[in-house]
Amino acid sequence: MVELATAQGRLRIVYVDDSGNARDTTALGWVDVDVRSWNAAMEVWRRFRTELYEDEKIRIPVDYEFHAVKFIPGRGNPSLLESWNRQKRHRGPVALRALEVIAGMPGTRAGAVYRRTRDYAHDRVDLYRSWLHRLNDELRASGSHAVVIVDGDGTEHAFRRVHRELAGGDRRIVEDAFFQPAGESHFLQCADLVAYTAFQSVVRLPGKQFMWGWFDSRLPLAQGPTAL
Repeated sequence: MVELATAQGRLRIVYVDDSGNARDTTALGWVDVDVRSWNAAMEVWRRFRTELYEDEKIRIPVDYEFHAVKFIPGRGNPSLLESWNRQKRHRGPVALRALEVIAGMPGTRAGAVYRRTRDYAHDRVDLYRSWLHRLNDELRASGSHAVVIVDGDGTEHAFRRVHRELAGGDRRIVEDAFFQPAGESHFLQCADLVAYTAFQSVVRLPGKQFMWGWFDSRLPLAQGPTAL
């Protein structure tokens, strides 16, 4: 993984998804890809997904959407093998492998931020605002620009307004957020897994104790999870 400070003059694509419990904690996770490494990074992920499908003991199709909040607890039927789907214990090892693949993708970095809140709807957007302004500062310091792609259908107008708060010659975020359903983007699915893993490392729910250390152990070079 590369540090943004070494990426002088580069354009980056930042894939973002959120997590949280809609009560007292909201989180964002991202995968940040240097456009010059985009093909190589995608090839690493596609190879991993192909291996999951070709493994006769797993058989998860390449186009199956990884949605961490469903996949890890054991919901849905990701595999073509009913016997695999019935065993929830199979999910964790696959998710851990996915995190290791994300950590090793060339030209990328991952990270997460979170906020404790008593006003989830407000602070979810305000967390995005704080993160976006911090990203803009980092990009300005490195002489780089970025496009931000967010999981969604385009109806998240508050996120668009946050982008429009960035004005003047110091702005380094190109355009408003671009929205895309995670099911149509492998990198957004990666961001979803990063966000969910970061959230679990922060809230430390007793029923998810097995996940508490995943973020630090499998994403050792990632930023955060940082309180904003």
